Amino acid sequence: MTGTAAPPDPGALRAFLAERLPPGLLPDAVCLLDRLPVSPHGKLDLAALPEPAAHDAAGRPGAPARIAPRDAVERALAGIWSEVLGIEEPSVTDDFFALGGHSLLATRLAVRVRAAFGLELPVGELLGGGPLTVERLAALVQTRQLAQTDGAELDEVLDWLAELSDAQVAELLAARGQAGHLPDTAPDTGT
Repeated sequence: MTGTAAPPDPGALRAFLAERLPPGLLPDAVCLLDRLPVSPHGKLDLAALPEPAAHDAAGRPGAPARIAPRDAVERALAGIWSEVLGIEEPSVTDDFFALGGHSLLATRLAVRVRAAFGLELPVGELLGGGPLTVERLAALVQTRQLAQTDGAELDEVLDWLAELSDAQVAELLAARGQAGHLPDTAPDTGT
């Protein structure tokens, strides 16, 4: 770094880059150096670069506390992320790329989502539209599932739900909270 200007704040630099780069190109960490290490031939010496300072799980200073998956879709997606990224279960608000993801792993993620939910999600759709989080992906999966649902099937389930008493609804919701899905007493819609 030359001149007398104060070095940039790594957090401010990351925020500046986040406004201009897609999430997949945003660096996980920023490390300020007086000068880049070079080999005797004048080329960048990658082995001599220091390890970036430790950063939190979401890859950004001051990241929010971990939020556990709240429903079956988020739990399934968090499991997929754990497998694809080779990490413990992520927070639903953690950014895929800040956790070490990249475009090739996003392709793997799309394949696993298709296998788990039967939905085609183009990688371009995963890479665009803001940070790729379990929460955002779960909303996308649920929206796609609803769009693919047959109107007659939806009407049948809604009619069944309308016939339930308040106590039965409370029991179903409690069971869903424990098991992550509705019990098998729902009408068979052929899916």
